[in-house]
Amino acid sequence: MDQLDVNVELRDRHAVVRVRGAIDLTTAALLGSMLENIRHPGGGCRVEVDLDQVSFMDCSGLSELLRAKQHLWRQGRSIKLVNCSPQVDRLLEMAGLDHRLDAPWYGRDARA
Repeated sequence: MDQLDVNVELRDRHAVVRVRGAIDLTTAALLGSMLENIRHPGGGCRVEVDLDQVSFMDCSGLSELLRAKQHLWRQGRSIKLVNCSPQVDRLLEMAGLDHRLDAPWYGRDARA
């Protein structure tokens, strides 16, 4: 599998996370760690994850994205996936998720 590169760019009121490579069992924890440790000096509330350069993603990557969503949500922040590669789009579709990682069992107004 490809190596995973994760770069974080802090912008005005949000962070852009650019991911390149394969997100699998051996690399997913790196992505999760990067997402959970984003600190924006301006208190930015949105994290955009650009997945255009992701060549492969399995359920371990999806799990880390959902874990990061919950972590950010508890902080009053949000996550959105942008520029998803066809491989990522297919996995999201099969899992019944959209690019905000909304799923039937996650209520937008219910805090866990």
